[in-house]
Amino acid sequence: MRFFSETFSVGKNDKYLHIILRMMQREECKVLKMRIPPNRILRIKVNVAVAPLTLNHIERKLPMRTRIVRFQNRLIIPFPLNVKLENPSKKVKRGEVTYSILNQAIIIYLDNADLSIGETIIGEIMEEGKLNDIRSGSGVEIAMEEH
Repeated sequence: MRFFSETFSVGKNDKYLHIILRMMQREECKVLKMRIPPNRILRIKVNVAVAPLTLNHIERKLPMRTRIVRFQNRLIIPFPLNVKLENPSKKVKRGEVTYSILNQAIIIYLDNADLSIGETIIGEIMEEGKLNDIRSGSGVEIAMEEH
């Protein structure tokens, strides 16, 4: 990281590059914690280097309470953000977590899937456990895990 910041000069008006550099100077990987009553906790390893702007917007809205919608092979967690698509992917694997601009939601995939519209992959579930037991309408509290 030191090499990057010393080699390239950053203009004062390039706000996005400043955000990316600040985030990269912090940890590259963080953990997003989802608490689902009564006593289930999902941990998502998010990779800041892959989707820095999206994760910056998510982090600013935390902590947040919402509900989970279960639809086909995915858990959809409404999370409205005003962001653009970042490193879109049309293929996702079981356990991957994306941010969908179309749905304005964080989506956890329970199976591999091919998508018609690209989504931003933000991370992956750390311990899959019993994801299939989570019901639609379950409440969820989302926060960054403290280290």
